Amino acid sequence: MSEKEHDGHFPVVDNENGFVLVLALVMLLVLTLLGTFATRNTTFELQIAGNERVSRDVFYAAESGWMRAFQWLENWGSSSAPPLLNGINAAQDFPLVAEVTDQDFGGASYSYTVARSSTPRKVPGYSKQYLKFSYIITSTGTRGQSASRQVTVGVEKVSK
Repeated sequence: MSEKEHDGHFPVVDNENGFVLVLALVMLLVLTLLGTFATRNTTFELQIAGNERVSRDVFYAAESGWMRAFQWLENWGSSSAPPLLNGINAAQDFPLVAEVTDQDFGGASYSYTVARSSTPRKVPGYSKQYLKFSYIITSTGTRGQSASRQVTVGVEKVSK
């Protein structure tokens, strides 16, 4: 007498038909989930790398701005103080010396200001003609509306 005749159906334990199909579907589901997570992780990492690149570019633009302002101060000659603010005579008590805006820097831009941080002082050990001028250079690098970085540097210049 067969087992089917004994209780009316085949035993499930001994029936392995379709197991490979179920196993393949489970493996396919696991691989699909792994692929989905890997794609999401890669997209997130690409966004992070892009943000870091933009941040670096904006920082370099701000660095370039203060260096250009420093060059402007250095190349200014032997005069005692910058006489002009964008072509207009600057008053002695007005601290802003120069203001330059929106200079292109390879996709980013920079702006800078040069301001007197104190009144000129005599330089110890030199003749009365030599004065020390202190300035604060503030440079801002930007890219679009979303990225901005600011660098502030204090510099001094000794002039006659």
